[in-house]
Amino acid sequence: MKTLKIKVDVCRDEEAGVYYATSDDIGLAVESESLDGLMKEIHAAIPVLLEIAHTPIDKPKADIRLHGNFAAA
Repeated sequence: MKTLKIKVDVCRDEEAGVYYATSDDIGLAVESESLDGLMKEIHAAIPVLLEIAHTPIDKPKADIRLHGNFAAA
């Protein structure tokens, strides 16, 4: 089994009131109003994007990094 580490950056757009995640590694771009929702979006999108790229990975691991102050969120 191959293991693939994917860097995912998470930020908050205060003006729009959403969290968003991007990854240049696989072309990820998702958003949600909550962090929990965003995590679900990330984990749902990764297998789809890997399938599109024809990279069969059983359990990809996302290196999710939060940017900004999330303590108040």
